[in-house]
Amino acid sequence: MAGSASASVLKLLAPAMVGKALDELLWCRPDGQPLRPPTTTHWFGAAVKRCQAADEKFPRVTVHELRHTAASLMIASGANVNTVQSQLGHKAATMTLDQYGHLVPDDLDDVADTMDDLVSGCAQNVPEGPGLSE
Repeated sequence: MAGSASASVLKLLAPAMVGKALDELLWCRPDGQPLRPPTTTHWFGAAVKRCQAADEKFPRVTVHELRHTAASLMIASGANVNTVQSQLGHKAATMTLDQYGHLVPDDLDDVADTMDDLVSGCAQNVPEGPGLSE
């Protein structure tokens, strides 16, 4: 799945990928099953607490908030809704749009300009005559 991660991320992951098949998990539980999402008492919560201890301005951060941040950054970078849907594991793009649709830029002006260009090119083929011209 090299196309699912940027070159810089793949470079960071390279040591963990050594000797792994393309469909093999990079990290897993001792029984080989996927890692469970972190809870507030999991390593992620402990890491956030250490950061907060070192910097009193460090915000409370949850894994779920990081997921929203990732989705927002994908949308801001111009990613197609179907791509964001796939990355988040949503069953349908409608679920993604319901959650993040307010972040999708409004391109109505661009659509109007494109439609105007298309229609104005066709106008030369419209016959003129009584009652047909402006």
